[in-house]
Amino acid sequence: MLIRQLDMAAAFGLPVLIHCRKAYDRLFEILKPYRGKLKGVLHSYSGGKDGMARFIDLDFYISFSGSVTRRNARKYQKTAGAVPQDRILLETDAPFIATESTVASEVEPCHLLEVAQKITEIRGLMLSEVCRVSTGNTLRLFDRIPAF
Repeated sequence: MLIRQLDMAAAFGLPVLIHCRKAYDRLFEILKPYRGKLKGVLHSYSGGKDGMARFIDLDFYISFSGSVTRRNARKYQKTAGAVPQDRILLETDAPFIATESTVASEVEPCHLLEVAQKITEIRGLMLSEVCRVSTGNTLRLFDRIPAF
C-alpha cells in the first residue's frame, strides 16, 4: 500500500507525509528509488540527527512536534539544532503527543507556539524568525496551497 501511495504522489507531484517509528533504515531503502521524483515530510521525526541528512537528500523536510519541548528530550533537541533551517517544520500532532506543559489529551493546534518557542531556544533565533522560516518551508513543501 505504501508503494502505491508513493507512486501516486510521484505521478501527481504531491508531497507525502510519513510517520515512521524505529524503521528509518527500511524507510530510506523504500524511498531511495523516488529520489528526484518525490518530496515530503517526516512527521514527528525521532530518527536522530545522524540519520536525517539522507532523508533531506531525498527532498524531505524534518518535522518536530511537542516531543521536542520535553526536558528529557535531548535527542530530539540535538536533532532540532542540527537540521538545516530550510528543512525544518513544526507541528503539534494534537491530541496525541504531549508538550512539556500539556498532557497529550489536552494538546491543541494552539500549542504549536510552545514547539516554536522551544526551537527558538535551541537554535538561538528570534521567535518571529522561527515562525517565518517554518511557514515558508511549509508553503514550499505544500506548494499547491495558495499563499495568504
